[in-house]
Amino acid sequence: MRKKIGTFLVEKGYLTQEQVREVRIYSEKTGKKFGDAAVEMGLVTQEQLQELFGQDFAVNFFHIDTKTFPRTTLDLFPVEEVLKWGCMPCGFKTEVVERKEVKILNLGFLEPSDTANVQAVMKGLKGKEYGKSGRPNSVDPYLLLPDQFVEVLLQVYAIRPERYAVLLKTPGAVYPKVKALLDAHWSGKKAA
Repeated sequence: MRKKIGTFLVEKGYLTQEQVREVRIYSEKTGKKFGDAAVEMGLVTQEQLQELFGQDFAVNFFHIDTKTFPRTTLDLFPVEEVLKWGCMPCGFKTEVVERKEVKILNLGFLEPSDTANVQAVMKGLKGKEYGKSGRPNSVDPYLLLPDQFVEVLLQVYAIRPERYAVLLKTPGAVYPKVKALLDAHWSGKKAA
């Protein structure tokens, strides 16, 4: 489920609902993206957006949680691939392009700016079996927020420390940011 950036900024305490309304109005008048408009209005700083979304804050982000995580795409990536690539499938959408329906797979990445990783995932998708869901015509990459990514890993993919420890023994089996997040989670510390 995609969540609007304004809603997310309210949830995190950066903006009020009234400020979100003002930014939307300004954004519509100027044609700027919501985040750029909020920065221009002085309501948030570029640094705050980077703190929240990392260097990928210009990328659309995808809100995921354990209650709404799409079970239709869960089997596309076994937990080993989620850990290896720092990405997970976030559902399908259908758009009409030139009067033809196009099926798009939403893929959420911890670091969509890691182009080598994104390309490796895209290459791996070519040989995948899509089962009942069917092969998508294209893929849209999104930014996933670290806390949501970890929650889905733990509760939906049911990753446990024992399984994780086995995977760590294989070089390259765990994406560096995933390793940092899970190590921090299980040690009770905040990830860097």
